[in-house]
Amino acid sequence: MQTNISGHHLALTPALRAYVNKITNRLDASFSGITNTQVTLTKENIQYIAELMLHMRGVDIKATSMNKDMYAAIDRLHEKVIKQILKFKGKKRKSRHKSVNDGLNQELDEENDLD
Repeated sequence: MQTNISGHHLALTPALRAYVNKITNRLDASFSGITNTQVTLTKENIQYIAELMLHMRGVDIKATSMNKDMYAAIDRLHEKVIKQILKFKGKKRKSRHKSVNDGLNQELDEENDLD
């Protein structure tokens, strides 16, 4: 997985880079299929904004989090991304099972009609 980290109106310290890398590595270990992540950290007035764009097979996920503390914004961003990935995987799993079940139900209905 490729991770790009950029900062706007703030200096990216090695500690901040390491923290973001730790979060993205956790995502990569938990969910297969992640190909690229783009993390943008911004400071606007007294708020810190963390944005993440994640590319997976079949979907692009974007999440944004704001907080007065940068590390808290990154943590909240991590939670939001996990929720979105689980939601996507749930929809993918449901649609796969639904199509299989619909096909079986149609075959059973056709067999019952013949009797």
